[in-house]
Amino acid sequence: MATKMKIKIASLPDRENLVAELWDDKIQWCEISQETSDLILEIYPHPTGKPWTFLFEEAFACLQHAKRKLLGPDEPVPKPTMTTKMEITIASLPDRENLVAELWYDNVLWCEISQEEEDLTLEIYPHPTGKPWTFPFGEALTFLHQAKRKLINLDESAPKQTSSGTEIESPALI
Repeated sequence: MATKMKIKIASLPDRENLVAELWDDKIQWCEISQETSDLILEIYPHPTGKPWTFLFEEAFACLQHAKRKLLGPDEPVPKPTMTTKMEITIASLPDRENLVAELWYDNVLWCEISQEEEDLTLEIYPHPTGKPWTFPFGEALTFLHQAKRKLINLDESAPKQTSSGTEIESPALI
């Protein structure tokens, strides 16, 4: 699943500031721009209508590198305005052997992190309206990082919840 991610810094006629475009091979999958004091992450729908699928670490590192290219290596990400519209759910799904971390935005599933193979996988779903997902950059990265940590650092003795909210004693019982 190795991808050919590229980062391009661009000056667009409709933008005051530079933007970082992230490309998966020859398809732009997202853009980072600076609007007022926040960085904005905009994730475009895949042209096929299917989810984007990346190795988690590769996508996360690419987003961080794009931020550094856009703002400079020593600039911190502007503190995001936390919308509290994002939630993380650890779920046991019938079509998966292992638990997954689901990330929800305004009660809509926008991505999941899973580990069916050796590496974590990030799947980003298309927005139901067909429009791009738009988030404060720092908030999106914070929640992606927290979801990864929750998924890999689970206390197996604690009750888990399915995506429907039903508590289970162990993932093996599903």
